[in-house]
Amino acid sequence: MDDIEKERQRVIARFDSEMEEIYFRAKREIKYNATYFLQMLKEHGGLATAHRLLASHSIGYGFAELLLAGRPDLTMETLVLRPEFSALFSPEELAVAAERLQTQSTGAADKPTPGHPAQAPDMREILQARVGETIYTMAHGKPNRLLRIEDHNVIVGTYKSPLGEPVPIEWVQAAADRLYHDGELEISVASVRYRSAFIGAILSTLPGVRPSTDPRWLRLG
Repeated sequence: MDDIEKERQRVIARFDSEMEEIYFRAKREIKYNATYFLQMLKEHGGLATAHRLLASHSIGYGFAELLLAGRPDLTMETLVLRPEFSALFSPEELAVAAERLQTQSTGAADKPTPGHPAQAPDMREILQARVGETIYTMAHGKPNRLLRIEDHNVIVGTYKSPLGEPVPIEWVQAAADRLYHDGELEISVASVRYRSAFIGAILSTLPGVRPSTDPRWLRLG
């Protein structure tokens, strides 16, 4: 291994360490536990995780949470743009990171305008991060516990089915896509399919979403 490659490996090791550090700082300083992010770090390492997140067409739930908390310094995008790490990424990846930070800092991505709908978050990432939590339905406040992710489903426990029943993640994502595209969404079986109460409950916890229980609608802004 020549000196150039040794230096590159040293920078990669430092980047991997810094990626773990922003996870622990977010958990310690603002009480945000990015479990899905940590899982990716364990499975792929810091650099590969960053490449995967930058290749995604959607802005992650964790990124939005950090911005809402006023902590862009704890985002992966900020870390990627640091001069000592920028050589690890392509010009296209650096542009994505810079654009996300710039767009979110102005609030433009959170405010849909005619012809420019907001980008829905990756609901699989959000559901994975919420595993182990209990959320409550909009209309009656019934508990729904996110037990685990199995293949393409989230397993949700209720009073009637404490061991859990599967809800296709694609149903949740489709509902989120419509909400962020149209700016509002009716929560009913006819609108978002079976398990509409759970889908409405999880979407109502997203940043910038306002629930209404009579009738059951979700609105952005």
